[in-house]
Amino acid sequence: MAIKSGLSWQGIGISSNPFQRDEPLSVHFQAYLEEAAQSADEHVIIIADEMQIPNYQTLHGLSYFKARKVASKKGRTRQKNLERILSSRGINNVRVLRFREIYGEQQKTIVSRIERLFDNDPEVRDAILRCVPKRLVEKAKDKKEIAQYALTEVGLILSMPGVKFGHERERVYDDTALMINKKYGIGNAPSFIYSQKGLEFLPDRNIDVEPYSSLVSEDRLLLTDSQRDFERKVGVLEGKDARKVLSQLGKDGMYKGESLSNFYGRQVRPTKRALDAPRRRVRGIAGSIAASILALVSAGAYMNRGAEAIRQNHMSQISIFGLNGDMNTCIKANKDALTNANQEIQNKYHIKDYFRS
Repeated sequence: MAIKSGLSWQGIGISSNPFQRDEPLSVHFQAYLEEAAQSADEHVIIIADEMQIPNYQTLHGLSYFKARKVASKKGRTRQKNLERILSSRGINNVRVLRFREIYGEQQKTIVSRIERLFDNDPEVRDAILRCVPKRLVEKAKDKKEIAQYALTEVGLILSMPGVKFGHERERVYDDTALMINKKYGIGNAPSFIYSQKGLEFLPDRNIDVEPYSSLVSEDRLLLTDSQRDFERKVGVLEGKDARKVLSQLGKDGMYKGESLSNFYGRQVRPTKRALDAPRRRVRGIAGSIAASILALVSAGAYMNRGAEAIRQNHMSQISIFGLNGDMNTCIKANKDALTNANQEIQNKYHIKDYFRS
């Protein structure tokens, strides 16, 4: 995909199940990220973690405090994994931000306006509810509460600068935002780029899912697969299903005549190593004397908590969209906060560039 704009952005969600521990990272997801990075000179990914809080409360009965804690933990994990994938692929024009880092007064104001339209305009209300899975709408006692994720998503589309990158399943949100903008003049006039990779096809279920879907399936080709597991999974694919799946992998799919072993080494192994690196460090510590293990783990945990607290403190001092709603200002403020946090961590723990900036 050729460079199409100066700035593009996309939202990437977390599991709607608060009790799901691990979320799969598919090889297709990596290809999708590579495509997104080519959509503009600079690309921003927003982790829609705290947007799940109302769903965790409404559908799973969690308290607000518990729902926010779970969403934040999942969001941190998603952010770190995405940064490891991007780094392993040499992608340096993509920034990964959390929802709290972009949700400022401009976004809150627009979402509030859309909520009022939801209450008073049947066309808007019906369009928003079409964004929500039908089974959830039918199950919900409070339609507005179950629609909160969709309301916020549409609000982001109308408040974010740049071109929105996404897949076909997001069109219902995009069309709703466009309708509201044209009818009421709310927010920015949105524009969109749709992925050529599209959704991820799962032959075992004969369905398409979002590349970043949290669906657990034994047949998904994962970035965490060993070469043996990867080749075993591909081995059970047949005919057109095999061609459909393999053509979606990698920036340009598999080369003509390329072996699975070569493809794995080129596209999967470097990312697997990056994703496994934290666990390898833990295993390295486990090989030391028991007393050293306890000391190192305790010190490391203490340092990690301290470093994260420093980072959050610097992040809390900025309002990403508080100045003028410009994404470049958002990105610069984020970089400056990380730089300042890294400097404080270096002064305190003598570790340079603790967080990737």
